[in-house]
Amino acid sequence: MLGDWEDEFLGLLQWDTTFGEWQGQVDFPRHGEVGVGLPLEYRDSREMQTHIQATFRIIERDEPAFRERAARELFDNGGYVLFWPEGKLYKPDEFAREMHLGLITFEPEFPDMSLRLGYEYGEGVEHGITIFLTWDGTYKSAR
Repeated sequence: MLGDWEDEFLGLLQWDTTFGEWQGQVDFPRHGEVGVGLPLEYRDSREMQTHIQATFRIIERDEPAFRERAARELFDNGGYVLFWPEGKLYKPDEFAREMHLGLITFEPEFPDMSLRLGYEYGEGVEHGITIFLTWDGTYKSAR
């Protein structure tokens, strides 16, 4: 059985047997406490730790731009118009400000799979939004 351990970068991480990943909480700029999910190999792979930590810094730097791009794309592509109140003017910048980051997940197949930024809109009273990034922290898509 895997026990808790203290990561020098992310703090206390706990093994979650249900999801098969290390989980923790980090204080994230503009969002407060955000959950983090990491692959099993993170604990023992210095290479993976270094890469994920570098990617995490990119996310910290570019996260506002990711939200803004997602807010534009979700409505420009027509996918979220069904969730928007009829007759209410949609403003992407306002929508992006209401997106609250709740979870950053580096998939077990990392770096071959995308990593996910999970958001709530309107403090969780609406629907979830996921932003997908490439393994190096580049915006891929949103849904």
